[in-house]
Amino acid sequence: MSSQLNQTLVKFYEPLPQNDIILPETEWEKFVNEAPSRYGVKWIIKNEHTADLTSDGRPLIKRGPEIDYIWFKTFICHEREHNKKDGCPAKMKTISYVNNPGSVSVIHMNTHNHNVGSTEELQHLPLSNDVKNYIINHLRHGYDKRDIRISIQNNFKEYVSNYLNFFVVEGNDPINMIIHRDQMIHSDDIYNLYKNIQQEKYQRDKNQYESVKLWLKELEDEKHFDTFVDATHNTSSIARGLLYSIVVRFIIGVSSPKKITIEVSDVEFDALSRVFPETQVQWCCFHVARAW
Repeated sequence: MSSQLNQTLVKFYEPLPQNDIILPETEWEKFVNEAPSRYGVKWIIKNEHTADLTSDGRPLIKRGPEIDYIWFKTFICHEREHNKKDGCPAKMKTISYVNNPGSVSVIHMNTHNHNVGSTEELQHLPLSNDVKNYIINHLRHGYDKRDIRISIQNNFKEYVSNYLNFFVVEGNDPINMIIHRDQMIHSDDIYNLYKNIQQEKYQRDKNQYESVKLWLKELEDEKHFDTFVDATHNTSSIARGLLYSIVVRFIIGVSSPKKITIEVSDVEFDALSRVFPETQVQWCCFHVARAW
């Protein structure tokens, strides 16, 4: 499989901003989300506060000192999450001031006590959105998960060798060649994206109860089926988790169902195929994703 990754995907991390930055209110979230792939730092929200405002958008006067902000959010460095004892003291604060409501100030506080963007740090960073989208597009087209990972890694090796003057040893990744998290494509990275794609096929809502309701409404309103639900609660550690089966009653007179969805069971598949030879028996996407 040939890959057509854009050459701008692999590059050195940019130096961390030293001064405060003022961004339009519509762009500050993009700045925070792109920080891992741009600067090698993932900012994790620690606390936030929104001021009580009057009808004209001014902070409501209460006891204590007068405040000059509409809202603020404080972030900590990702390294602090993984090393709480001697964690990184660096913080970032985004704040919307009363006198400049259409803009957001990004304030960097303290200095990182670790080598930002180093190979040791990369394991704690996510893949960039560009590489995630590349993987998702190929998964949707049916490419094998292992082939995608190898293709991406091979193309990055070629790019690094040709454009960054690093020597590539065939079948090996010298430690000084790893300059970006996007070069470290793990099987877990692709599996998590693969699982999300599978979930899209059966999950109508993030809340499982709402998802079942939407499934039933779709079957009853659009397909005119009578539906019955068999649900089992508390089957996993997931809060409000729900394991369910939707049974559909087809039109009277049909000798065999058109489709039957089952768990990943060869025995059940063989039995149904013998009893209903004209029926398409398919595996449940959820169970396939879990069993992969």
